[in-house]
Amino acid sequence: MKSYLEKVITELPGYLSQFISCLLHPKRFVTEKLAATDASPAFEKSVAFIVTSFLISLFLSYALPEVTSPLKVLPANENEFIRTGSEALLMLFYLVGACAIAMGFLKLFGKLADPHIFFTLVFYFCGCSLVLLVFANAISNIAMADPFFAKAWIESEKFTKAFMPQIHSQFCSIDLKTGNFSAVQDVVEKSPEFKSQQEIYLAAMQRTLPKIAFVMQAFVALVALLWLLKAWFSYTTAAGVGTGKSIAIIVLTAVAVFVVSLLVSMINAGILVSSIMRNCPT
Repeated sequence: MKSYLEKVITELPGYLSQFISCLLHPKRFVTEKLAATDASPAFEKSVAFIVTSFLISLFLSYALPEVTSPLKVLPANENEFIRTGSEALLMLFYLVGACAIAMGFLKLFGKLADPHIFFTLVFYFCGCSLVLLVFANAISNIAMADPFFAKAWIESEKFTKAFMPQIHSQFCSIDLKTGNFSAVQDVVEKSPEFKSQQEIYLAAMQRTLPKIAFVMQAFVALVALLWLLKAWFSYTTAAGVGTGKSIAIIVLTAVAVFVVSLLVSMINAGILVSSIMRNCPT
């Protein structure tokens, strides 16, 4: 932890200058990077920038964790710092992956980008986006200022941890001949505790502060998206890509990212179910 903090503090002065420039003047920032005569030093700096962004976002997400769904049950032995780092890495994977896919479509449309310049911009904008998204997630904590919501949310977390083992045990009773495991649905439908907790959860979500918090969270994410779109159109205009092609690349990239995220979700679901089945009593 000490070396991690020292790394962030050392890089912070130069990092903040680049971060502010990229955040407030995306079009000018893109133009300046495209005009650079030697791409190698700029690329090396962009790598250092995204590494520092990752470290800062890791620290922020640990210090200001998102109010995650109470239905999300974590393993009892999972290290919080490792979990936070894994989530930040996954977010970074989606950001950089989306840009790499966009570069592939640029090549498909006949406008092959210089990899060094393209990924220099990618690393800068993805680094800024990572920090912005972590900040947006932290805004959800505003909801916890409502005592009713905070108590309902925490009670939902406790109930989920106590109730989920019953659900998992029903998976173990699946009929290998028919594939039927309707007992899971029966447990949920026949549980008065589940229905009671569900009513409390729904009532908590109707409170004013949670609504404000989640709207603000969505607003920051929307601003970040519009900011990225502005940077994208600045780049494609400078590269000589028409507006129609630029929009087509965005749509194709969004579809590709959706497919990849769906695949990742299916993989995670497979890992979860296999883990449940391995722990079934013989």
